[in-house]
Formats: sequence, C-alpha cells, structure tokens
Amino acid sequence: GCHSLKNDGKTIREIAGILKIGKSAIAEFLKNPDAHGKRKKTGRPRKLMPKEQRNLLCQLKKRGASIPTAQHESGLTHITRQTAFNYVQRSKQFQFKKRKHHPKWTKKHIADRLACGKKYMSWTTEWTSVIFSDEKRFNLDGPDGFQYYWHCLKQKELYYSTRQQGGGSLMVWLAVGFSGRSSLIFIKGRQNHKDYIQQLETELLPYGLDWGGENWIYQQDGASIHTTQGVKKWFDDNNVQVLPWPAKSPDLNIVENV
Repeated sequence: GCHSLKNDGKTIREIAGILKIGKSAIAEFLKNPDAHGKRKKTGRPRKLMPKEQRNLLCQLKKRGASIPTAQHESGLTHITRQTAFNYVQRSKQFQFKKRKHHPKWTKKHIADRLACGKKYMSWTTEWTSVIFSDEKRFNLDGPDGFQYYWHCLKQKELYYSTRQQGGGSLMVWLAVGFSGRSSLIFIKGRQNHKDYIQQLETELLPYGLDWGGENWIYQQDGASIHTTQGVKKWFDDNNVQVLPWPAKSPDLNIVENV
C-alpha cells in the first residue's frame, strides 16, 4: 500500500506511477489516512435541527396558531419566517385554509338538529313540495375577520361563529322551490314582522302553487320576526303550511348553495 511504499523511501510521484493513481490522491491519503473513503458533507448546514422542527410543528398544531406565533413559542427567533414557512410546506402535514363557519350552537340546538334529521331522513319526493327561503347578510365593511389558518391534516377542521345580526350590512332574501324561485329581494334597513308579511304577500304567496305544487310547504328559519303571532296568523289565514325547522341551521338549507 501507500504507507509501505512511502516507508520504502518512494516519492509521491513514484508511488502514483506504481499504483496508477493520481499524485493529488496519494498526497491527500498520506496527509489524512483516516478520512479515506469518507464523503465530505456539502451544502449549507441545517438551520433547523430535528428537535426544533418537531417543536415548530407542535406549536403550529395548536388552535389558531400562525407561523410567527409558532416560531415565537418554539424560541426559533434565529430563523426567518420564510425558512419556517418552507419547512412547514415540506413537511406536508399542514394545509393553509379558511375556517368553516357555523353559528354558535347550544346543546338544545344540537338536539333539535338531530331530531330534524331523523324526522325527515326518509323523505324523497316530499321535498319537491318544499319551498326553501333564507336571508343572507353581506358586511359593507368587509368579511367577518381573517379566518385562514394552518390546518393539521391529522386533526379536525376548525370552525368560527359570528353574531347572527350586526350593523353596516346589506340583507337579501331568496325563496327556492322544485319548479322555480323568487327574485333576489334586497331588504332595506331593519325588517319587522309587518315588512316580512308584505314580502310574503308579494314574493311568495302568488307563486307557491307553481313552485311547490298543490300541497306546497314553506320553510323559514327561526328569526324572531318569522315567529311572531302576526306572522303565524298570516300563515293560518292563507292556509300556508310551515315546515318545522331547527334554529341556527343554515347548512341544512339548500338556499346556501344557490
């Protein structure tokens, strides 16, 4: 080997000629024999150690955590936000998405929704007689907050709830049946039960038979103006059947998808 030839007094040039190996390789080997066959590490050193990576992802899993918050809680102030973002992306454990919205439910709301599902789960063609209605509020000062977050793919999705009514907004109303629908009605200002009755008189009653058939049924949510004695009397006087409906359940209403 190289050492034997070197000990015999051979020069690097002579050893290279005998072993048919480059002179630089011989010189490097004789200089540091222990490093022979070991590949040098290339590229920049890691900015995040495995333990730091785990801490970052652990903090990000906390409800509503953002990358800057996860960095701060993990003590990773020595890396940039972009570095943390790149690692989260490469981990393939998270997805940046918007929280789903649902109203704030009590135990009674949940029980009523379950009862509603059980009551109507066998309906098929009966739904062709139902005319669904709903109001929608649009904020004039922007959406209901910034609701995007880093969703861990191994956890359930997050939801947010808002107040049922608020200021600085525009309300619209729509009714949809199997064979037709109303126009999109813009509601000016705050509506009372008399306004609602007038709306039903002009936008629903003349078309109920066409949209839902002879035994059409009207669906509405449980807003306070919808359940006043005056509105109930109007339904009775005009022989309008009303479908019992659980409160705060817009997701069960087909109008949400129209």
